[in-house]
Amino acid sequence: MKKIFATSVFLLSLCLSGQITTDFAGSFTFEYVSTNNDGTLTYNVDFSYSNDINWTGGGSTSFGYYKKNTQSAPFNQLSMSAISYTTNPISSPCGANQFRNTIYRQTLDLDPNTQYEFVHSWCCRSQLVGNLDSAELKSQYVRAIFITGKPDVRAYNNSPDFKETFFGAPTGTIVPIKICGNDPDGDSLSFVLTPSHAGTASASNFSMNNIAYDTAAGFSFAYHLGSGSMLSIDSATNTIFVKGFTQTVCVLNVRVKEWAKDTNNVYKIMGVHDREIAIDFSDAGVWQPYNLTLDTAYAEIFNDTIFMQSTGAVSFKSDFADSGQAVVTDPLGDTATIHSLGYTNGYTDIYLEIDSLNLS
Repeated sequence: MKKIFATSVFLLSLCLSGQITTDFAGSFTFEYVSTNNDGTLTYNVDFSYSNDINWTGGGSTSFGYYKKNTQSAPFNQLSMSAISYTTNPISSPCGANQFRNTIYRQTLDLDPNTQYEFVHSWCCRSQLVGNLDSAELKSQYVRAIFITGKPDVRAYNNSPDFKETFFGAPTGTIVPIKICGNDPDGDSLSFVLTPSHAGTASASNFSMNNIAYDTAAGFSFAYHLGSGSMLSIDSATNTIFVKGFTQTVCVLNVRVKEWAKDTNNVYKIMGVHDREIAIDFSDAGVWQPYNLTLDTAYAEIFNDTIFMQSTGAVSFKSDFADSGQAVVTDPLGDTATIHSLGYTNGYTDIYLEIDSLNLS
């Protein structure tokens, strides 16, 4: 069929979800690179770190260790170099705060079919974090258990991409936040909320404990985002839905498990990732419409779906499609109603289902 291609500008009420790195939140990501002659596997191990402007970021970090599940002390220290760093503070897309973004990387040779534990610990939290009790006095502890491969599943493993750690959202509105894309190996993923962690890591000890919530301010494990808040997970779309009523930054810990079927069709765990997410809730009244420039938009003639691709990640408001905040208009001025929208592959590939436009 004939397709229509265009570089388009849509006026949308939405939030571009930024990628961040600090003592707000953090996540590990593992990418298989190659197999070596001695049988070991080369991996890129990335740590995405969201920090407020009090932390300079960049450079290198050694606030982490890793070990085999059978290894006793001393444990191996991580020495990671920044491969991506925002020198100037970034304004939170929908919030009033600023952050910096650093992604650190270390390339490691790991044994095949082996379980490893990676941790990152740091002394303190940003004072902007509001849902944790005395957050600025609590250390951070980010953990990932990664299995390089299983003989009856595959020789190596890749984890989902957890690089995005900081999001903006208006208060009083249900907002979808993408936890991660699909697993690159096709593994099934399961999600559960767990308490945020504090703790320390050293060459001789891994120590993790849960951080208490600021219950005096209405936060608890039942209400991570404050009194009357809503928080749910849609595992089918790897999405968490949040609604908070307090203007603050909240930290969530989402435990993500990778499940792969072996040759007997039995599920085996390939990884367990405790990933931190920070959400900057702002006054809904200052949430302004966005001009979203799309790299590509196309549709088949007489088809009711328009496919679009954006340079940056996009997170739509939950009521975007049914509130009249967006209208699709063809070059002849004919308009169409948007029935639904969603992602086709990650947060940059978007589709709109509309009434058919008789485009020529």
